[in-house]
Amino acid sequence: QMCIICTRCVRACDQIRHTGALTLAGRGPSTRIAFGPGSPVHESTCDFCGACIDVCPTATLMEHPNKWSATQTERWIPTTCTSCSIGCSINLGVRNGHGVIVRPDATANPVSHDQLCVRGRFHYDAVEPSQRLSQPLIRRNGGQEAAAWDEALELAAARLTEVLEKHGPEAIGFLGSPLATNEENYLLQKIARAVVGTNNVDSSAGPVARAACRSLRQAFGSEVLPADMTRLAGSKTLLVIAEDLESSHNVACLRCKDAVVNNGARLVVVSAHRGELCDFADVWLQPLPGEEAAVVAALAEALQGKSDNPGLSPQVAEAFPAAVEILAAAKEDEAWRPLSVVQALPHLGPEAAGALTAAAANVAVAALGDEAASAWGGLFVLPQEANVWGMRDVGAAAEYLPGYRPTAEDSSRKALEQSWGAPVPAAAGLTFEEMLGDGRLKALLVLNDNPLFFAPARAGLRDRLSS
Repeated sequence: QMCIICTRCVRACDQIRHTGALTLAGRGPSTRIAFGPGSPVHESTCDFCGACIDVCPTATLMEHPNKWSATQTERWIPTTCTSCSIGCSINLGVRNGHGVIVRPDATANPVSHDQLCVRGRFHYDAVEPSQRLSQPLIRRNGGQEAAAWDEALELAAARLTEVLEKHGPEAIGFLGSPLATNEENYLLQKIARAVVGTNNVDSSAGPVARAACRSLRQAFGSEVLPADMTRLAGSKTLLVIAEDLESSHNVACLRCKDAVVNNGARLVVVSAHRGELCDFADVWLQPLPGEEAAVVAALAEALQGKSDNPGLSPQVAEAFPAAVEILAAAKEDEAWRPLSVVQALPHLGPEAAGALTAAAANVAVAALGDEAASAWGGLFVLPQEANVWGMRDVGAAAEYLPGYRPTAEDSSRKALEQSWGAPVPAAAGLTFEEMLGDGRLKALLVLNDNPLFFAPARAGLRDRLSS
């Protein structure tokens, strides 16, 4: 037993993570670290973030799978966690070509700083070397056979050229990925536009992102908002709209807790399901699943003085006046500002995502005013996938060239043509839904995307891809 009862793990759990899963049990010489009232770990409030591991000075607390091999790492690789859209900075310890340990990189990302979630810390073994493709595969002889890179590249180029010559550029589609880097997505859309000559560029995350961005443009005139998440912990009023922010965007949830515990912020949570953040809320509005957008829209109308009786369900109506009072205080009293509205998008279809984003934007505008909401960056729209906004930044979308320049705009295309030295197509590109919906495509180039897993509407998608 190497524990020296320094209580650093207890204090980290309580003061940094605001979880309180660890405590001291026993008295005198029998004092020990325990979970809650001495119950098993799975019955405690532990969220397995691993913060206790980072502060333990004696290595009593270590990751069990690699307890010994992780101490003999050959090198550390700085990288970014792709488990959600926060983009926490991590250092991956490697031994014998395997990732064996993860530690937060406290210097690279001021949002995550020295904290991670269970996925970011322990997900390094999600892709085992035996499951990874080490060489290209070509479908032939009734199956997929390994091939050399030159052979695979030549075959892919020949097939795409054949489709291009026979059916034209509009018969070829390109799917980028929110799990790929900006550079990779940029090169993909450049191949599509400058080489093949089509604007058929999107991803399986495109439908939800496009719906959310449409709502942002309607509210602010732009989908690009200066949302600085380092300000989240300094908020005085918070509105969180999420199914379970603790699970979907753990570090963002932690910064909301920081605001409540360390900054005295008041918190309103809109969620159909109870999550850990509800325990920190001044008001928890619990709509029925699917009614979240209606409740948030009612908040916006109440702040604008448009509705005294929004027709809410009984469980929401009872707490609704208190929520309006908190948000109205941020509007009228500078002491309760800044106000932050945090909206998470996981598990939503395009229509629901668009409606919820529109309602959240209306709350921000109603509480802060149009100019203040867009200038300060009080609205945080968080997709589940890691790099959804980066994809749109670099033009991996049918409607945008890199830098959010519309594909339909002559000046935007001419500027890019001068940079690339190649013509940029003017014809409107197909979106993800259109590419896979009506059989117009004859070839599809997919970069690190899996529509069968990520697409919001997957029913019948396998049959359409097979055909």
